[in-house]
Amino acid sequence: MPSEKEVLNLQVKQAETERQAADETVRARMPETYQWLVVPVQANPSAPITCERIRLTGSDPLAVRASKRLRSEEFLIQSLGSTILRKYMD
Repeated sequence: MPSEKEVLNLQVKQAETERQAADETVRARMPETYQWLVVPVQANPSAPITCERIRLTGSDPLAVRASKRLRSEEFLIQSLGSTILRKYMD
């Protein structure tokens, strides 16, 4: 007959296995859950601010997918040349 210590160790191992399985399930479902970006858009300074929805695709982490998509749609600009910057300022 197993001792109380062995029984408790077995229960701890089972709990750890179940936690790991739950963590894997959450990691697998995250990309399916978070797939929409809501981006504020203003056509010109006097226009009202509206929101545009952008759907994310791919298997990269959420931040990577979001930044790639925002850059490709030109909602996220990492650098501007002086000519383009002047155009936006005027």
